[in-house]
Amino acid sequence: MRGTAISVNSTADELEAAWDTWLELGRPAPYDFGTTVTDGGTTQYMWVNDAASGPRWPIT
Repeated sequence: MRGTAISVNSTADELEAAWDTWLELGRPAPYDFGTTVTDGGTTQYMWVNDAASGPRWPIT
């Protein structure tokens, strides 16, 4: 069976970085996260705690 090769180290590194960020943010609950879409959908990002001042990450 053929499949797509993935880098286990890269995936593990991304997971560890996400875990560390979650801990640094005080372990926010799922309802503490939100999504904002602006400019007719051309700009999209996720945020935590506050859409205006909380940390945010672009959705690509």
